Amino acid sequence: MKLNIQPATPPEKVFTDRGGSKYDEAITIALSNPNQWFQVASVPVEKRDSMYSTASAIRKGRLGNIPEGKRLDIMCRRVDNDIIMFIRGC
Repeated sequence: MKLNIQPATPPEKVFTDRGGSKYDEAITIALSNPNQWFQVASVPVEKRDSMYSTASAIRKGRLGNIPEGKRLDIMCRRVDNDIIMFIRGC
């Protein structure tokens, strides 16, 4: 790779609206039906780390939009050869 060093000003940072997450619909449904569990996703047991990571990201607000003041319970369970994620609004 050839370097091209020259004076320049970085462009302004562009802010965009969050496009949302595919989990937003599940979050909305769960919050609309408090205390009812919903099965959201499943993966083969070999991909369990991915499911645990997804659940953690939702809990910490890095994935999906949880309205302020609302709370979700998220649980991952092994069923036969699958890991299934469940979500419930509180």
